Amino acid sequence: MKENSGTTLTEQLKDIGKRLFMLRESMGVMPEKIADTLEVSPADYLLYEAVKMCNSASLTPKTRPGCQ
Repeated sequence: MKENSGTTLTEQLKDIGKRLFMLRESMGVMPEKIADTLEVSPADYLLYEAVKMCNSASLTPKTRPGCQ
């Protein structure tokens, strides 16, 4: 589903992921600080983290609460 901006949610999440990857060396900071650096809202950043966790191949369904 395309949004008015012309990018899908998946494309937006991939973009956030790319920017987040560049910040991995400084991951000791709080999500709010990361969100400010990425110029996204803390809620959007936490949504990205939740999606990433749910899509992680290293997690079994039993360890993915709410992701079934």
